[in-house]
Amino acid sequence: TLFYSAIKNGRSKLPEVGQVGIRCIHCKHLCHQMRPIRAAVFPSSLDQIYMAVKNWQHFHFSVCIEIPQEFREKIVTLSTKRKRVGGSGRAYWVYAAKKLGIMEYKHGLCFGKDPNTF
Repeated sequence: TLFYSAIKNGRSKLPEVGQVGIRCIHCKHLCHQMRPIRAAVFPSSLDQIYMAVKNWQHFHFSVCIEIPQEFREKIVTLSTKRKRVGGSGRAYWVYAAKKLGIMEYKHGLCFGKDPNTF
């Protein structure tokens, strides 16, 4: 069930309708029970987006067999360079989310404006 999947993937509660999350595009076609850990994450604040992505890289990326080898190699290559041209830290993720119209509300993150208008 969806509840089982939410608990299995480290969430203590289910996401709310309209709550913005981040999902792996490579295993999204699998049923919830078959997705590896942290296939979808729902940061509760803009500041937590950065850590959600870091956790995805650490926990999900290493176990998701749906991610193509070519993509894995590219990510590994890019992550070894570790140059922050244009910013890749916490401030960048907050800025990018705001630019997309994502804002905080009592249940987590939501779109405050139509993302197709940017």
